[in-house]
Amino acid sequence: MRFKILESDFDGNIICTRDLSVVKDLAEVEDHEPMIMGGDILRPEVRHRLNHQLPTIFIHRGYLGNHLYKHRVWWRYSVNGFANTRLLPVPYSRWHLLGLPRHSWKVTTVKRVLIAPSKMTSTIWTPETDAWAESMLDKFPGAKVRIRIKSGKPTQRWNTLWDDLDWADLVVSQSSAITAEAFWYGKKVISLFPCPTWAAGTSTLDTWQDPTEPDHRTAWHEHLAWSQFTNQEWSSGHAVKSIARYIGPADQYQSGYSYNFKNL
Repeated sequence: MRFKILESDFDGNIICTRDLSVVKDLAEVEDHEPMIMGGDILRPEVRHRLNHQLPTIFIHRGYLGNHLYKHRVWWRYSVNGFANTRLLPVPYSRWHLLGLPRHSWKVTTVKRVLIAPSKMTSTIWTPETDAWAESMLDKFPGAKVRIRIKSGKPTQRWNTLWDDLDWADLVVSQSSAITAEAFWYGKKVISLFPCPTWAAGTSTLDTWQDPTEPDHRTAWHEHLAWSQFTNQEWSSGHAVKSIARYIGPADQYQSGYSYNFKNL
């Protein structure tokens, strides 16, 4: 399959040139033609392709593993949606490539709730970050609730992340990498919008007190490993080939979620 990519996405990035056609703007792309695109949903062209379910591989910062390196190594992708939410059979195991352990489930009762708003998704989906976080404070009667404001610098973010996850039994967010991190770490998560943890089973605000480990969490580790690739894998073309093996053709994949992003 040949993909089109915007010149602004291609310049200076690591994506392999094989099977790519570089274009200056979306006027050169027919709706049925698959694209590879940076996944920042603040960009109108990203929201357009999501809203109209146009075949696109979106690339963004990796979910797990970048805290092990000085520079970003892992880049996640999603196909025709904001996250890959369907658990599929994997061609082979990739989890060992992340160099991360598999944590056991650590939740026996839900007494401490961490609210983790995302500024980006608040802008698109919900009220502003502060308003959304404050609206969550009374959703968990009897529990201790803490709001975690995400730092703009990754190193500062990770300096406090693990302490916050150790404290929390439940992490609630809109759609953020912290839900993937918390779920891997063995904590219950609720993501109100598409998130890779949905592949293991979705939790809702109505079931926030249930401490049960989702049935598909073990298999989810491989789903996560197949939802992100290294710089080298992207630059060699291996990532795009692997996506086709796991997800299938981008123009046929159904994300399972309908988007209706507002204009900014």
